[in-house]
Amino acid sequence: MKKLLSLILAIFMLASVIVPVSADEAGVYTYNAYSSALFATGESVTLDKADELKGALDDNEVKLVTVTSEGKNKLDLSISNAVLDVLVEKELALKLLAGSATLVVKSETVKEISDNTDVSFTLSVDSTDGIKASLKYDGIPATLENAITAIYAGKEDGINNVVSNGVSVGMAYINGKTWYIPVKGDIDAKATVSVSPEFTDIKNHWGKDSINFVAAKGYFNGVEPTKFKPDNRMTRAMVVTVLSRIDGAGDLGARYMFTDVNANDWYSNGVSWASVNKIVEECESFRPNDDVTRLELMEMLYNYAKVLGVATVNEKAREFVFVDYDLVTTDLAKEAVRFCTSNGIVNGYSIGDGSTHRLRPAGQATRAEVAAMIQRFVTHAASSGYDLGDIMGTYSDFITVRSDLNNLYNKLNSDEEIVVSYFGGSVTAGYGATSGNSWRELTFKWLENNFPNAKLVHNAVAMGGSGSHLGAFRVGYDVINTNTDLLFIEFAINDNYSGTTAEKKVELYFESAIRQIREALPDCDIIALYTTDSGQVQKYGEGTMHPSAASQDAVCEHYGVTSVDVGRALAHHMGGYNSSWGTYFKDGVHPLDPGYKVFADALIEYMGEYLLGAQTLGYGETKAYTIPEGYVDQRNETFKPIHIPVSEDIFDEVKGFTFSTDGEFFSCTKTRGYMYPSENENSFTYTFEGTGFGMYLEYGGGGYMIEYSIDGGEPKKLSVSNTNHPFKLVDNLEYGKHTITYSYKGERGEGGTSTARKIGALMVSGTK
Repeated sequence: MKKLLSLILAIFMLASVIVPVSADEAGVYTYNAYSSALFATGESVTLDKADELKGALDDNEVKLVTVTSEGKNKLDLSISNAVLDVLVEKELALKLLAGSATLVVKSETVKEISDNTDVSFTLSVDSTDGIKASLKYDGIPATLENAITAIYAGKEDGINNVVSNGVSVGMAYINGKTWYIPVKGDIDAKATVSVSPEFTDIKNHWGKDSINFVAAKGYFNGVEPTKFKPDNRMTRAMVVTVLSRIDGAGDLGARYMFTDVNANDWYSNGVSWASVNKIVEECESFRPNDDVTRLELMEMLYNYAKVLGVATVNEKAREFVFVDYDLVTTDLAKEAVRFCTSNGIVNGYSIGDGSTHRLRPAGQATRAEVAAMIQRFVTHAASSGYDLGDIMGTYSDFITVRSDLNNLYNKLNSDEEIVVSYFGGSVTAGYGATSGNSWRELTFKWLENNFPNAKLVHNAVAMGGSGSHLGAFRVGYDVINTNTDLLFIEFAINDNYSGTTAEKKVELYFESAIRQIREALPDCDIIALYTTDSGQVQKYGEGTMHPSAASQDAVCEHYGVTSVDVGRALAHHMGGYNSSWGTYFKDGVHPLDPGYKVFADALIEYMGEYLLGAQTLGYGETKAYTIPEGYVDQRNETFKPIHIPVSEDIFDEVKGFTFSTDGEFFSCTKTRGYMYPSENENSFTYTFEGTGFGMYLEYGGGGYMIEYSIDGGEPKKLSVSNTNHPFKLVDNLEYGKHTITYSYKGERGEGGTSTARKIGALMVSGTK
């Protein structure tokens, strides 16, 4: 019979933030549906209830068992043989969290441990010597290949070098870079890491741990290379700059409205972030160089907590008696004090026997005090589900996971080129964002930062105002022909305006795009995203998916495509349609930088979980996606609309048109060439094989007349207005070869020219 397995994880390193779970007694499991994990918490945990574990596994789709030390740097874990048997039977991995370190023991490693009579497993990590591990069975060094994934959150340089006596089997993920740690034999691997500066003036200071925390995270810098100056005061400008760093704010530009802040001030971006997110109150002056008071800092932290959705009050917390509470006068100040004191962010100064405290709300906050409050705030945010070091879990309500990113993961860790296509309308193009801050650019930047060795290609194929109808025609030319590996597809909001509002039409054209990709690129990973606008939020609120998105989501369900409702995520973040709309949106539908950041964060949450998280433990070889029967009707099994770029040689006959081969039709699409009527007498004749014919035309404002005939029939005149979407001339023809003749007649229908009336491509439907 197997003896008791003891796993002891001793981790000594700079404190960081984990995503803790609610504290339960040792050995009791808590299920987290989002991460598909069973949690056991406590500094010392014994897992010996096999029946309870098996029951929990049978009731839930669990992929791993997580044990966390609730933020402490040390974790002792013991597992009974009976529980070990269950883990092996269910092929489960173990994930251990202590401080800022994560250790994942893969399922095959758990089995190998189980196969041994007596095992001791020890891993120690410290910030000076890097990662150092040893693994032994019965006191004898053992070899485990591909066994351990260790994640260390260090400074920006991460691992500088790796020295070892073996081959690479471990992986360290350090601030956007992936490093493979050589581990074999007795698993003696060392990695030198960049750590926070050794401040000579904090060795015996009460705030030493908090100072090391904020320095390691990059939130604070020292005043001098070796001095932190913990008792110096901090200005209001310094504090908002620190908070903006924590939030990961990009360049927001000069969005503040303060008379004493200039665009070229070093703190202007921090002030902009604080102003946009209402961290500070609206007033004439910001007072950037004033020392921040303890109450001002509490108000800023409380306002930031409201932005993150973690401004909860701990009702079970001890109520402190503050002798100077009468100095707290406004409603906001009282709310901020209650939030901070009930969650342990601020404790005050004990007086006498400790039954009363002094809050010192008007006192200037020192650098050490700010560091301590920041660390406690970040810990509170993590315990409330918002890990500021890793945003996983914040947007889970708006992410419907139907597929993993196994295929993309394999490609990212190979030498092959990876094409990431962004296929959608003006929101995908990034209208309203400053340079580099659209959701498209932010997500691609995230991929580049996290997979620096991958050969990533950014394929931006967005066309303003277009929906699924045009997307179904363009997908072959813009997405399939580029051999896309990861596709973001965004048409839901434009489907309300571009001629596809009927539910079945949305499903027909959106399904056609998805089905064409699945057939042509069977290992392409797809992420559908749904945006929103002011009208949808006012009509349906923050909790309901608007109709076009719901129609697309039904198709995603049928084809197993993951969807992320970024529109509802942002609406929830804003609290519905209210006065904050102008902070996040340029107009009714196009976000500003803060709105695009929420879009990107929601998408990154899914990608982070499935490219860097525990989900990758079960990944295998790249696989083709299966293709079900058509969802709308059998037409979608043969409905393959195609897009033909215009050029002079594709027509049977053409006159009175000028062709541009190097000009842009739309700036963010592969279609660069176009044609336009340059003479009053103009026409073209084109022969196609299918059941329908159309074009997409650039909207030039106003209406105009065209004339066309099919197969030599009677010419028909038609008035055309907004055509920034597929313009279908004929449909439901009998399948076969047909010839169409087209002429532009100008505004009065008597002939005309117009460089604005561009034809970007021809479209043929009903092909086989």
